[in-house]
Amino acid sequence: MLNFFFQIFHQLLTIIVVHVKPRLVTTAPQYWCHSCEEGLCAECFEHHKAIKASRSHITVDFTKFMKLKPFISTIDTECGLMFLVNNIEKVIENRVKNKEKISNQSTKSRSDIQILRKEINKHLDNLESQLATKSDKIIQDENEKLENILQRLEEKKSNVNDIKQNFSELKIGGTNLQVFISSRQIDKTISEVNESLNLEMTDENMSELSLEFKMNPDFEETINQLLNVHLNKEESTVLLDLFYKTFLSNCFRRCN
Repeated sequence: MLNFFFQIFHQLLTIIVVHVKPRLVTTAPQYWCHSCEEGLCAECFEHHKAIKASRSHITVDFTKFMKLKPFISTIDTECGLMFLVNNIEKVIENRVKNKEKISNQSTKSRSDIQILRKEINKHLDNLESQLATKSDKIIQDENEKLENILQRLEEKKSNVNDIKQNFSELKIGGTNLQVFISSRQIDKTISEVNESLNLEMTDENMSELSLEFKMNPDFEETINQLLNVHLNKEESTVLLDLFYKTFLSNCFRRCN
């Protein structure tokens, strides 16, 4: 590294600046631009400061730049190793912090899941209560309808049994004519009751009832998709020290 800087200074001793190439006019440099790594004559220096792209460049008098030689000679391999170790330590520190970060995020996510679980359980408790109330109301309404139907059917059954009993007694003690006339009336009654029963069967209240609790078919899939975990990767925020550029920039600032 030390030889590299000495080579730079050796080359600087013979640097010339092409002022206007078409005119082949040359002159010795009076300034040195660190950003462009070129020597500048006085006129080029003024243009250099006027141009927006280069006005922020660090420049020094060429004679002052030559004074950097003794300072640069003090830089050795140990200094370069120091910069390298510092950069490695920065990366290590960043990785350790990142490791702790994702570990803490994992712990927090588990805590958040426990909170979410309690909220879901609370919601399910409310849902259970609502379903119980709704099912009780359905059963109550349907039981009233069933009781009315049962009452009508029991009345029909009782009437038919009375007719049956009377007809049996008539056959024992009545005349043939009485039995004949009575049987005709009973046949008519049977027809009417049977027709009434058929009408009952067409009523919607005679439908077969069943109470069914239905679960949304997407519920399980929704639960599975409720939470997920994935790893985000972003560009590293570690800024490594650029030894060469940082060092020279500091040198120029010292000369200014």
